[in-house]
Amino acid sequence: MLMTFITELVTYMAENYNELLALTVEHILMVAYGIGLSLVVGVPLGILAARFEKLAPIISVPGMRTFSRVKVPNCEGSSNS
Repeated sequence: MLMTFITELVTYMAENYNELLALTVEHILMVAYGIGLSLVVGVPLGILAARFEKLAPIISVPGMRTFSRVKVPNCEGSSNS
């Protein structure tokens, strides 16, 4: 059963090599664009948060609380609940 699956998988990959390669390249480009966009937006916001203490809570903590389930320290260094 496992050998049948592996054989069919290899056959599928060999028959659809061009499409799989194109989709892989498309996926890698989408990931690169996402990372690039997050850097273009995130680095300037991080610099603003570091330079202007009054902006730091507005820029960093609410966004992290909204989009993350991971506990992150707030600007004062104590952890969020």
